[in-house]
Amino acid sequence: MKLYVWENVLCDWTCGIAFALANSLEEAIKLVSDYYNKGFGWEGEEYQIPYFVSEEPKIYDVPVGYAIWGGG
Repeated sequence: MKLYVWENVLCDWTCGIAFALANSLEEAIKLVSDYYNKGFGWEGEEYQIPYFVSEEPKIYDVPVGYAIWGGG
């Protein structure tokens, strides 16, 4: 398993992150997309995969420690 991290996404006042612990990039994209669609309730095929997964994520071997500052 690896940790897949997309930084500086879902920006409003500040940007967030999206991440998945998965066996492959394809699985990570599916996990993030499923959560994204469930959490935001997007409908329509054009919204089924979040825009940011087209960017290459940072990929970490596990176990790993990771932290990112919040904003306000």
